[in-house]
Amino acid sequence: MPFAPHILQFLDSLYQEKDMDDAVTKTAVGLLGDLADTLGSHAGPLIQLSVSSREFLNECLSSDDHLIKESAEWARLAITQAVSG
Repeated sequence: MPFAPHILQFLDSLYQEKDMDDAVTKTAVGLLGDLADTLGSHAGPLIQLSVSSREFLNECLSSDDHLIKESAEWARLAITQAVSG
């Protein structure tokens, strides 16, 4: 799991850019969900500490792009399971 903080840092840097292409946004939120799904309860605390990840997920959940929103909904489910598991 030593790579997980670096992945979250990468996602934080993408989020701070604020000028992401929709394809990058969809892929990034999917990566957040993949991280939670793959690492399960080990990822939960890391993701909870990442303010940018929560803000990014919330922005994606309210996106007008249905593909981004769909990926964000899946990521939210994976994160919820990781945090509660």
